[in-house]
Amino acid sequence: MESLKELFLDDTGLRELPSSIEHLNGLVLLKLKNCKKLASLPESICKLTSLQTLTLSGCSELKKLPDDMGSPQCLVKLKANGIGIQEVPTSITLLTKLQVLSLAGCKGGESKSRNLALSLRSIPTEGLRLPSLSVLFSLRKLNLSDCNLLEADLPSDIGSLSSLKCLDLSRNSFITVPASLSDFLASKGSYWNTARVFNLCQSFHQVLKNY
Repeated sequence: MESLKELFLDDTGLRELPSSIEHLNGLVLLKLKNCKKLASLPESICKLTSLQTLTLSGCSELKKLPDDMGSPQCLVKLKANGIGIQEVPTSITLLTKLQVLSLAGCKGGESKSRNLALSLRSIPTEGLRLPSLSVLFSLRKLNLSDCNLLEADLPSDIGSLSSLKCLDLSRNSFITVPASLSDFLASKGSYWNTARVFNLCQSFHQVLKNY
């Protein structure tokens, strides 16, 4: 069905997608927003080589993204706010055309090994686990708000995202400016300010004014 370009399945009771979805060769947009019962995605979804926009936001029962998530080479927007994943597959780094990556509210899994310093901060869960992002050269917007991230959870290579214009790290568990973020802001110069890095925490405001 190469003629089908857009498929909207928002707010449906879907529990799974058929593996035959791979035959929608011409599909450019797939929306599955707020499919509360959707528990898994078939690996065959990664064969949608024309796909440019994939929306999974609100699929709270979705615990895992396909391992081969990097295969849809045309993917430009991946919106997966509030899904139940604990980690982002490393294959996502193959999405060299990706411009928007939104994972707000993906809080990760239960913490099994936090050291004493972190436990004193009363963090009940482990934050979303992220791969290196340095090869996402086209990325312009990155939303990692409310992902229960600590300073050490932020990818150290975030400063390599040369095309990034909008970074949202609000509502995380930072109490100091992560070193990777300091380097990133310094590399951007004074053009990057508090309006572009949203509400990291109250103590950040004075720090950001120095850039």
